[in-house]
Amino acid sequence: MPGRGFCATLAIVVDSKPREKGLASMLMESLLRLAHQENIREISLMVLLNNVRAISLYKKYGFDVIGKTIDCYREGKIHQALIMRKYL
Repeated sequence: MPGRGFCATLAIVVDSKPREKGLASMLMESLLRLAHQENIREISLMVLLNNVRAISLYKKYGFDVIGKTIDCYREGKIHQALIMRKYL
């Protein structure tokens, strides 16, 4: 649908056991491939400020920090999160 916008919110979590096996990178590469196939022009995301591994992963794939929020809820608590974006 040319000219129409779309936004979806997803939560993607990699369990601690398979970390360091490249699963997060495989997920990101699949997401970017699908986005390209679907002619998606931009991906934005939020990541908790203390999630250093995820921030590093997103930067590796070309996401830039564009802001910060303090209203990210997790387990009933308010946390700071970075807002990141990548243009495709």
